[in-house]
Amino acid sequence: MEAGLLEFTKESHQKYAEQKAGLGFTERLADFLNVYDPSNSEINDISVELVNVGTGKDIRSIVDAVIRSKTLSPNAINGLLEGLQQMYSNHASKSNIRFVTNFRRLIKHSDESVVHEAAQTLGIWKITRAGPELVSLLKNSRHSLQTRQAASVALAKYGKT
Repeated sequence: MEAGLLEFTKESHQKYAEQKAGLGFTERLADFLNVYDPSNSEINDISVELVNVGTGKDIRSIVDAVIRSKTLSPNAINGLLEGLQQMYSNHASKSNIRFVTNFRRLIKHSDESVVHEAAQTLGIWKITRAGPELVSLLKNSRHSLQTRQAASVALAKYGKT
């Protein structure tokens, strides 16, 4: 397929095959990161593909898009964070951890669901520098019990309880 030797009767069939093979994922991710409110199906597709074929470069692109811009809906951010949580075991290099550390800023996000997913992500990636933010989150009664529990579990993952 990469050599371009396969022929498809419909362009949509070729796009589907390329997506399932992971070809062109970085470009699809870039397009996704420029859509404010993608559909649940689009979020699920990009999250699954991220887990299957995502690279360190893709992690950096996601961090940049989520932290530096306001172009993604909370639903899209949560889908990306869920994908990144699943990527930890295969992508926990020092470089990637350094980028994921930037998600500490999401603890102050205005959407509670993003704060919750960020706390989980920081715990799974063992971002120990997020300890003070997570302790503050844990003590803040304005956040939901589920979000404070996520902060507690995150702290427990790296012995900051």
